[in-house]
Amino acid sequence: MRWAVAPSAPTLLVSDTGCVIRMASSRKKQNCWQTFPEKELRPTIAGSGYWAVNYKIEGTRHIAYVHRLVMEAFFGLNADRKEVNHIDGDKSNNTLSNLEWVTHSENHRHAAGAGLSAVTALNPDAVRSIKAKLRLGLTMAQIAKDHGVSVSAINHIKHGRTWAWLSS
Repeated sequence: MRWAVAPSAPTLLVSDTGCVIRMASSRKKQNCWQTFPEKELRPTIAGSGYWAVNYKIEGTRHIAYVHRLVMEAFFGLNADRKEVNHIDGDKSNNTLSNLEWVTHSENHRHAAGAGLSAVTALNPDAVRSIKAKLRLGLTMAQIAKDHGVSVSAINHIKHGRTWAWLSS
């Protein structure tokens, strides 16, 4: 197991398997020094389903996603690709070999292709059909009913917020 420090969390050691340890530290508080021993942090599942750890830096509470800490620690921040993709689609698998930096578009494409997003009620052929029906002037409500999805999903396709990568 390899360990490294993530630039965004300099008080934490992060392993290539997703373990997170708060490094030993001390700080002065009212003419008295407090010492904090090294401690493995227990991740919790955040509302998004990703593992996160809570920690403090000089009394200020911070929350960090474990998968982001792993990538930052071993590959640094990426200016072009700002999102971290779990290659196998398992949000609990934070091993370095399962993570990669991706763009927002690449992340959504992977999620749709792997059946991980709400958009997965549709497949590329269905989306091509939806785009064709939109060009013919059918209403979004009728198209949504035909394909068993919400009008909002059709609206997102129409305006290129989802499935923009798919040519008609």
